[in-house]
Amino acid sequence: MSDDTTSFPQAPLTVRLARVGDAGGIGRVHAHSRHATYRGIMSEASLARITVAERSDWWARALTSHDDRWLDLVAEVDGEIVGLSCTGPAGLGSGSTVASYDLYCLYVEPGWERRGLGRALMERTFAWLRERGIVDLQVLCLRGTTAYLFYEAMGGRLVEEGEHDDDGTPLPHRIYLYDLRAAPGSRRAP
Repeated sequence: MSDDTTSFPQAPLTVRLARVGDAGGIGRVHAHSRHATYRGIMSEASLARITVAERSDWWARALTSHDDRWLDLVAEVDGEIVGLSCTGPAGLGSGSTVASYDLYCLYVEPGWERRGLGRALMERTFAWLRERGIVDLQVLCLRGTTAYLFYEAMGGRLVEEGEHDDDGTPLPHRIYLYDLRAAPGSRRAP
């Protein structure tokens, strides 16, 4: 018997608006992905506070409080949430504000990376923002991860490098900017 890492079902991917009842699945993906992505980058104390229960509770509150300025999406395969994204007005997170909207998070369940989930979530986000006349989007990406490769492949242009505090530990980050006035499907950065 061989170790087949591609044995996931080939069911269709669905990207849809998140609902309050999705908080548990979103919390699971969020916690698992943060641990997998940020181990060795964030402090162990910060990671220890990120649990499925804590993230599920956080998402239940967020999904209840977000108004029509927010876009909360889930990616599903066979009814299981395997990815999520959250986009809203800029200025609520760490780092500077170089755009009017911020992609606050985009996470994929470990083992589901490189299957098009992130791209599907980003493309749906770009379309939603364009429909509303929003011309730019920023995303903060921690250095030390390979996520920057994805953000650059999606057309993001590096506009700033800095750091923010994580329990007394400086976390270096990059900020990428997307010019949404570019033609849909274009990967041209401003």
